[in-house]
Amino acid sequence: MKLSAKQLATALVNATEGKQGADLAEATSGFVRLLAERGDLGRLNEIIRAVDAVWRERFGAASVSVESAAPLSEKLKAAVGKLANGADVSFSVNPALVAGARIRLDDRIIDNTLSGRAERLRQTLLETT
Repeated sequence: MKLSAKQLATALVNATEGKQGADLAEATSGFVRLLAERGDLGRLNEIIRAVDAVWRERFGAASVSVESAAPLSEKLKAAVGKLANGADVSFSVNPALVAGARIRLDDRIIDNTLSGRAERLRQTLLETT
């Protein structure tokens, strides 16, 4: 029975969930060996693309980046990491934002910065004149 790319991606996510270091390397190499044995190694790129969709279904986001006007406390960073369980989380500081934060969840952006609000206000005023 030929499995879909999504089914294989789900198997890969299941096999690697919670693993790190040598355990993660063993799980992924075992998955690649399985693909080779099944003659599905040529589908690896298709499966890797499907991993992103499976990851989003399970965890909500694959990557989260938080850009803030000032450094965030370690407590706040830990809270963001907990909310984005399983996602790659990064933090950066950009004083040009003036205040607030801009959060990118995969391809979605939530801009709650002072500069972002000012830009939205400017656009609204231009559209109504």
